[in-house]
Amino acid sequence: MVPRVYRLKNPLSVQKAFRYGKPFFFGNVSARILFNVDDTTKIACVSAKKTFRLATDRNRARRILSESIKPFLGGFPSNAYVVLSFKRKPEGGVGLVSTMNDIEGLVKAINSGFSGRKQYE
Repeated sequence: MVPRVYRLKNPLSVQKAFRYGKPFFFGNVSARILFNVDDTTKIACVSAKKTFRLATDRNRARRILSESIKPFLGGFPSNAYVVLSFKRKPEGGVGLVSTMNDIEGLVKAINSGFSGRKQYE
């Protein structure tokens, strides 16, 4: 699981970030980032029924996402809500190593996309 201090728990905040956040994609992982006014990073891992039909597959995908972001928690913007999900079902199943590689590329894409830009409040 995502460490408690980083969890985005409020369902309305997750929905707001998913609807109005800026999309980033890398490999099979997608992220929606919405800036907030407080100075903390909050992260949610979701998996859609459209992508993973069985509940056991959705739960496994969420666990793999939350485990693969732990090394990269410091790489996300400091004042943002981040919602992570799989954009499509990977061929050959969901793996921890491939998801970690996708998250690493996603963090690099996010940081390069926000360099030199004004952050929204």
